Amino acid sequence: MRRIALALVPLFLLACDREPVAPGIDPAPTFAATHTTSNEFEVPFSETLQAPCLGEDVYVDGVIQEVITETYSASGNYSFSYLGHPQGLRGVGVTSGLVWRFTGATVYTIYVQPDGFPYTETFVDRFHVVGPGGSQYYLKELYKVTINGVGDHVVTIDESTWECK
Repeated sequence: MRRIALALVPLFLLACDREPVAPGIDPAPTFAATHTTSNEFEVPFSETLQAPCLGEDVYVDGVIQEVITETYSASGNYSFSYLGHPQGLRGVGVTSGLVWRFTGATVYTIYVQPDGFPYTETFVDRFHVVGPGGSQYYLKELYKVTINGVGDHVVTIDESTWECK
């Protein structure tokens, strides 16, 4: 049995149509359908903001949890998304000392195809701010741009409102 195996070795060597070579550099990896990366961060936030509904500036302090995701497809499509939402974010009225709690989210997305069109970019900001005695206000922002496949702007929205209650 051992002689048969040894006799087959030259046949296998003859079957190779080229000589063995040293290993080369592998080409860059290719992705079957998509490749997505996602990262999560907790970012300290502190800033004095103008609060039209309160009649005074508010010092805001806390943490914003952020999630950033990017996706690339084998066909060249690209998407980016950002999600940010407050974690224990609070504000203190600079003059009154009143305490305000912030909840809400910021979402930002981009979608683009390999040649640059169509292209969509959207930014949405919604914050609900609650203070003493049930007083509250809302910050609402919307920005959207859509460009069709031939480069024409088909949608452009840019709105920002404060709603006092």
